[in-house]
Amino acid sequence: SREPHEHHDGHVPGSLNIPHMATLPRGKDLATDRPIVFICKSGQRSAVAAEFAAALGLKDLYNVEGGHDAWAKAGYEMERGD
Repeated sequence: SREPHEHHDGHVPGSLNIPHMATLPRGKDLATDRPIVFICKSGQRSAVAAEFAAALGLKDLYNVEGGHDAWAKAGYEMERGD
């Protein structure tokens, strides 16, 4: 749920970058066989993306409270680039 430049600057390894407003049109790109974790810089846009995914009928959805800022502060791995 981040913009391309934000994803490039740092993201969860292996994550799929879909800006939050593209969640509905790109719903087919979301997993249906495992939980989906949404994350953005602070947790607000990803919460919206999770709501959009729920509207598509997807289940097992999670939002990272505090976003990438909290993820990095907790010491979890981040990678740079596309």
